[in-house]
Amino acid sequence: MSYKPVTSVPGEKELRFMSPLFRKSPPPSESASVEPTAIVFAIRPYEESRDFEACRALYFRSREVAFPWANPRVLAKADFRADTLGELLAVAETESNLLVGFVGIWQPENFIHHLYVDPEFFRQGIGKALLNHALTLIKRPARLRCQTRNKRAYRFYRYLGWRTTERGVDEIGSWIEFVYD
Repeated sequence: MSYKPVTSVPGEKELRFMSPLFRKSPPPSESASVEPTAIVFAIRPYEESRDFEACRALYFRSREVAFPWANPRVLAKADFRADTLGELLAVAETESNLLVGFVGIWQPENFIHHLYVDPEFFRQGIGKALLNHALTLIKRPARLRCQTRNKRAYRFYRYLGWRTTERGVDEIGSWIEFVYD
């Protein structure tokens, strides 16, 4: 069976991405012959029967990495199904059908509620692709929140042109809201 990426927007071009996946530096004797490999992934609509278990596991694992300061009991009680109820979800999947990220959108408020990428696939363009996909499905201004102590995510959103607005606190810690016009 061949791999054919799909999107959740009828009539839209296929979303297919290639991103460099750099390995750790090889020993000096091999360094001249090593080429970076690429990861190919597609963004497609979430399918409950197919994606629930993988998304649930990724949700828990990603939150542990993103929020190391958070009380483990708060993270342990997180429930993917309850936390994404009513949201439009899209997933990033590799050619080998490995789910490597997802985005959750609360469309009535143009709010990107969840954006998680498998930590083993950071810096491969997956988060950016999921975020850009979400932006095609909501109006402007788009909003999202980021934990202030999650410096990686904070830098990511700023780099992509999101501006900061209000601040608040939840069960994980203090957050900052970002807006994209």
